[in-house]
Amino acid sequence: MLKMKLKTDNLVLGDIPVFTEAQSQLLAFSTSVLPLTIIFAWLDYRKGSFGKRWAGLQLVYKRRSLAHSLLRSAIKFFPWQLGHIGAIRSAYQADALSIFLSTSAGILLLIFLLMGLLRKDKRHPADLLAGTQVQLKHQKQL
Repeated sequence: MLKMKLKTDNLVLGDIPVFTEAQSQLLAFSTSVLPLTIIFAWLDYRKGSFGKRWAGLQLVYKRRSLAHSLLRSAIKFFPWQLGHIGAIRSAYQADALSIFLSTSAGILLLIFLLMGLLRKDKRHPADLLAGTQVQLKHQKQL
């Protein structure tokens, strides 16, 4: 009987890297959530993200600063990061904490959506904490 040895070498990396949970968490955060948080903070601080400009919207600040823009973006992307943390943790150890983290991410996302849909001023937690509001251009300021 012939035995075939499966080649595990990866053409690009040479081999499949093995990461600890902490390394995986750091890699996911530093290559996805952090760059997008910074990019969106900068865009919103300047003239608004491409989608806002295309839709004729603007981000109005009570106190316009890059720090407020970073705070808004960090809060806005927090549910996404929480989902990453839960998903990565479940790959290493499917425990109650990984389920709690993933569920919390979904609940936070739902809260953000419902607040944006149901509040008269359409503000979600990130807007409330950062002192911002998305408005139509040429609308009365905050």
